[in-house]
Amino acid sequence: MKRTIHFTDNAQNDLFSIYDYIAMNDCESRADHIFSGLQRTCSGLDEMAGKGHVPPELEGRVRSDIRELRFEPYRVVYRVKKAKIDILAVFDGRRDARSLIEQRALRS
Repeated sequence: MKRTIHFTDNAQNDLFSIYDYIAMNDCESRADHIFSGLQRTCSGLDEMAGKGHVPPELEGRVRSDIRELRFEPYRVVYRVKKAKIDILAVFDGRRDARSLIEQRALRS
């Protein structure tokens, strides 16, 4: 089933923040590479939404519609609905993500 992919404002801001950080602290070509990879990961969700897994921070919770895929070291957290996929967060997986995931996935 083909689903529409929707970026929440927070997730869109996450992508641009990652790009800006890498461009300032590494180089623009590296930022372009990461940004493109994250976009490909997100755009591929329409065909592989079930391929993701429940984020470890949410295991054991009732919600199973929240999933994640990785574009190492980044994590893309999304909600699967019948006709669309909401991208909730895109962030560096090396950081403590519990509060971010709980805030965006469970309260939205």
